[in-house]
Amino acid sequence: MMFTGLFDNFRIATNQLLSNKLRTILTMLGVIIGIASVVLLLSLGQAVQSNITAQFEGLGASLIRVSSTSSDAPLTTTLADTLRTRLTTASYVMPQTSGNYSVVYNGDEFSVGVTGATTDFLAINERSLTSGRFFTED
Repeated sequence: MMFTGLFDNFRIATNQLLSNKLRTILTMLGVIIGIASVVLLLSLGQAVQSNITAQFEGLGASLIRVSSTSSDAPLTTTLADTLRTRLTTASYVMPQTSGNYSVVYNGDEFSVGVTGATTDFLAINERSLTSGRFFTED
């Protein structure tokens, strides 16, 4: 008895779908576009999340950079020493300053970028000197 009603409902639904073909096609198209949009947005979100995660991993999980944006409150070597003693799990604590300065060489003046840092700069930034030498901590 219960299956009879189910078969009748299926027959009526099939007749309605076949008699209104344009409405059926448009409804199916709307459902397909909706599902495709949701899948696309989820995939895009996952890709962006993976990209951001990869960028953070490239920086190093233990790397934290602190900088001052105000010349009225610059970061000092005293603060760096305080951070070095308090942050016992930090591998490196390095004060750094940089800017553009005029340099005169053989009578010619150049504007160059200059960075002042401790010798930890090479290890933190995974760099090496191509020539010359670093100043010592003394």
